[in-house]
Amino acid sequence: MSFRRPHSKPDASTQTIVDELRAVGYVVIYVSRPTDLLVTHPSWPPNTFRLLECKSPKGKKGVLKLRKDQDDQYRFCMEHGVPYVVTGAGAIMWLQSNAP
Repeated sequence: MSFRRPHSKPDASTQTIVDELRAVGYVVIYVSRPTDLLVTHPSWPPNTFRLLECKSPKGKKGVLKLRKDQDDQYRFCMEHGVPYVVTGAGAIMWLQSNAP
């Protein structure tokens, strides 16, 4: 199931992250706004979800850089504890550490 909006373009890393999450049993829904992914796991209580924002690392050092037009999204992520993830392994580690 996907709620992709036609005007939003996912980061290059998004599909890889989604594939890796699904490979280890997570249920992933691409929602696009205000963050990229809505994630749950069959072992979690019903109606329990986590939000993830996927980003592609920039430059030679793989540093995460946000554009100026992403200020509102950044504030949302900070207010609600939504992590920025750049790899599937990083997303899995965060989800395991923050499982209900």
